[in-house]
Amino acid sequence: YSLAREFSIARLVDATLIFCALSVIVFELEDGDAVTRLIERFIMGCGVFVVLLGFAAVALPRSMTWNVPELFTVNQEVERFRGLLNNPNDVGGLMLITVGPTLAFWNRFERRRKKWLGAIALLSVAEAAIADSRTPFIALVAGIVCYILWRYRLRGILLIAGAGVLGLAALPIFGHSIGEYVGRGDVTTLTGRTEMWAYVIQEIKSRPLLGYGYEVAGAIFQSKYFPIWYGPWNEGSQSSLHNGYLNHAIGVGIPATLFWLFIVLRPWWFVMRHREDPWNLKPLALLVVLPCLIHNMSEASVGDFLGMVGLLFGLAWAVGERYRLLVQEQAEAARQKALDQMPPAMAALQTLRA
Repeated sequence: YSLAREFSIARLVDATLIFCALSVIVFELEDGDAVTRLIERFIMGCGVFVVLLGFAAVALPRSMTWNVPELFTVNQEVERFRGLLNNPNDVGGLMLITVGPTLAFWNRFERRRKKWLGAIALLSVAEAAIADSRTPFIALVAGIVCYILWRYRLRGILLIAGAGVLGLAALPIFGHSIGEYVGRGDVTTLTGRTEMWAYVIQEIKSRPLLGYGYEVAGAIFQSKYFPIWYGPWNEGSQSSLHNGYLNHAIGVGIPATLFWLFIVLRPWWFVMRHREDPWNLKPLALLVVLPCLIHNMSEASVGDFLGMVGLLFGLAWAVGERYRLLVQEQAEAARQKALDQMPPAMAALQTLRA
């Protein structure tokens, strides 16, 4: 029932291959040290792209590595660095998937490697800053705030309050520059997103159960009733809705979207409910998974583990699900061992109670 069957099939094949690859990778995980090594290698892989972007920024022509608007007027788009990637938002996404895991596993890395991993993270932050990508920073800060509140409780609240007071006290130093910078562009509509989302929600109401086809959300913009005929909405099935949740709902329907949310959130509900955390998954949930979910509100970035942010989200989910299944298997094995040591009558009673 897809509006673009070939596109849906291609994206489904991509998602299936990525899911299989992630499953093979995490199937070998047995302890927290293996998880740390896996995350470390992921960051090093991101570091290759971070270094390449740094090289592009200083060695390649500006016309190749920057998005430069034709006209400069008040509140219009500013120059943004994109390096060798498709657009500046991808530079911000690279920062998100590099800094989040680094912060989550910082205390578990070997001391001799911390300086290199830290340098990669700082370079990625600088690149995202000149790329002028706001959403990844907002998502990452939200994750850091939640981590501080979880980790330090009352002290965390006082720390965040103190940082807020210092920030407000420093605003007069910058005058109106901060407000002008944050409010650049059409902020009231999130650069046109809210106007487009209103149309998407109406289309979801038209086909709430099955949607319009797997990963072809942008195809709905080809309708003659779509009110915005200009901008980045004319790329057919490749047009982004800039909202991963609406992207799911318009593609496969509301029930499938809710089922998808249940699947991807289940391991983190399991992890946060248990006191033990031998794999260091609670920081991963707050500093990686939560920022990815927030980022997915203004970019269709998570999906079925497609894209750079989606790949990290999928890797984190696979690790969390592997942990959940192992813990359940160990609990079941311990229960069965205890039953085997009981008298037959007592074991039968315990089985009935379970």
